[in-house]
Amino acid sequence: MSKEIGFTSRDFELFAGALMCAKVPVEIDYKAFAEKFGFKNANSGKASWHTLKKKLDKLAASTGGSSLTSPAYH
Repeated sequence: MSKEIGFTSRDFELFAGALMCAKVPVEIDYKAFAEKFGFKNANSGKASWHTLKKKLDKLAASTGGSSLTSPAYH
Protein backbone atom coordinates (compact mmCIF):
# COMPACT_ATOMS: atom_id res chain seq x y z
CA MET A 1 0.00 0.00 0.00
CA SER A 2 2.70 2.53 0.95
CA LYS A 3 4.62 1.92 -2.30
CA GLU A 4 1.56 2.82 -4.34
CA ILE A 5 1.16 6.16 -2.59
CA GLY A 6 4.83 6.87 -2.07
CA PHE A 7 5.11 7.11 1.71
CA THR A 8 8.66 7.53 2.90
CA SER A 9 10.08 6.34 6.20
CA ARG A 10 10.01 10.03 7.25
CA ASP A 11 6.28 10.16 6.45
CA PHE A 12 5.71 7.22 8.79
CA GLU A 13 7.91 8.82 11.45
CA LEU A 14 5.82 12.01 11.23
CA PHE A 15 2.60 10.02 11.36
CA ALA A 16 3.77 8.22 14.50
CA GLY A 17 4.74 11.57 15.99
CA ALA A 18 1.33 13.00 15.18
CA LEU A 19 -0.34 10.07 16.96
CA MET A 20 1.82 10.72 20.02
CA CYS A 21 0.78 14.39 19.97
CA ALA A 22 -2.96 13.70 19.59
CA LYS A 23 -5.17 15.61 22.00
CA VAL A 24 -7.75 12.84 22.16
CA PRO A 25 -7.38 9.06 22.14
CA VAL A 26 -7.35 7.35 18.76
CA GLU A 27 -10.38 5.10 18.31
CA ILE A 28 -9.88 2.19 15.94
CA ASP A 29 -12.76 0.38 14.26
CA TYR A 30 -11.12 -3.04 14.56
CA LYS A 31 -13.58 -4.74 12.24
CA ALA A 32 -12.90 -2.23 9.46
CA PHE A 33 -9.16 -2.33 10.21
CA ALA A 34 -9.18 -6.12 9.92
CA GLU A 35 -11.12 -6.07 6.66
CA LYS A 36 -8.93 -3.36 5.10
CA PHE A 37 -5.66 -5.08 5.94
CA GLY A 38 -6.64 -8.72 5.54
CA PHE A 39 -6.73 -9.86 9.15
CA LYS A 40 -8.84 -12.87 10.05
CA ASN A 41 -11.21 -10.88 12.28
CA ALA A 42 -11.54 -7.82 14.51
CA ASN A 43 -9.62 -9.50 17.32
CA SER A 44 -6.64 -10.05 15.02
CA GLY A 45 -6.80 -6.40 13.99
CA LYS A 46 -6.93 -5.35 17.64
CA ALA A 47 -3.90 -7.49 18.45
CA SER A 48 -1.98 -5.94 15.56
CA TRP A 49 -2.88 -2.42 16.72
CA HIS A 50 -1.78 -3.32 20.25
CA THR A 51 1.64 -4.35 18.89
CA LEU A 52 1.90 -1.06 16.99
CA LYS A 53 0.94 0.90 20.13
CA LYS A 54 3.73 -0.77 22.08
CA LYS A 55 6.24 0.26 19.40
CA LEU A 56 4.89 3.80 19.44
CA ASP A 57 5.24 3.86 23.23
CA LYS A 58 8.91 2.90 22.90
CA LEU A 59 9.37 5.71 20.40
CA ALA A 60 7.56 8.12 22.73
CA ALA A 61 9.80 7.14 25.62
CA SER A 62 12.88 7.92 23.55
CA THR A 63 11.59 11.25 22.19
CA GLY A 64 9.55 12.67 25.07
CA GLY A 65 6.19 12.16 23.35
CA SER A 66 2.94 11.02 24.93
CA SER A 67 2.38 7.31 25.39
CA LEU A 68 -0.61 5.83 23.58
CA THR A 69 -1.07 3.40 26.46
CA SER A 70 -1.24 6.09 29.14
CA PRO A 71 -4.50 6.30 31.14
CA ALA A 72 -5.78 9.04 28.81
CA TYR A 73 -5.80 6.50 25.97
CA HIS A 74 -7.97 3.89 27.65
